Amino acid sequence: MRLIIPTLAYHLALQYPAFKAALIPIIIANPDIGYESLAMQLENLLVRPLISIDLYTTIVVDALDECEEDKPASAFLSILAKRIDAIPSVKFFITGRPELPIRTGFRLPLLRPHTEVFVLHDVDKSSVDSDIDLYLRNHLFELAAQGHHSKTTFPWPTDQQIAVTVRKCSGLFIIAYVIIKFVASRHHQPHERLDLIIRSPDITVYEVKVGD
Repeated sequence: MRLIIPTLAYHLALQYPAFKAALIPIIIANPDIGYESLAMQLENLLVRPLISIDLYTTIVVDALDECEEDKPASAFLSILAKRIDAIPSVKFFITGRPELPIRTGFRLPLLRPHTEVFVLHDVDKSSVDSDIDLYLRNHLFELAAQGHHSKTTFPWPTDQQIAVTVRKCSGLFIIAYVIIKFVASRHHQPHERLDLIIRSPDITVYEVKVGD
């Protein structure tokens, strides 16, 4: 957990020269800031430089529930709740499984007015399939355009092949991601790998609830 804020500051510095210019003097003045409390890290590595340049941006924190250190995921949300009003031009997009520390963090009185909860399972499946379709098309067409696999016939992939592949993803982006990695193997022909996916049995996804 102690690395989350330095990591965010690092990527903001890479993306925004003005943020980097505001951050460097803070780190020079306190080179050990990465070992300080989360609250001090947030204040000095994010809030102070963000305020000084009035940056409008969105910060993405993916899989907050996977932090494996001693502090719970709710610790980050707790300190963020106390300073969120200081950086109104910055939006946070935070993802995580609905585990107790995550739910507890988002229920904090200071954070709740600024939070909109988006439950993935409540998204219409047709919308998810549309996004997966776009993801597959972009990556498969990129493979075809690279021309590394001379035996691939064109047009490839066909709309029907993509439609079947989308169905096999069962609404899960992780399956689409794995399929692309599988098809993109440099040691195989992409059309042969995609055909293996298409000919394979459909995946059945079960929703398991704790306590059932």
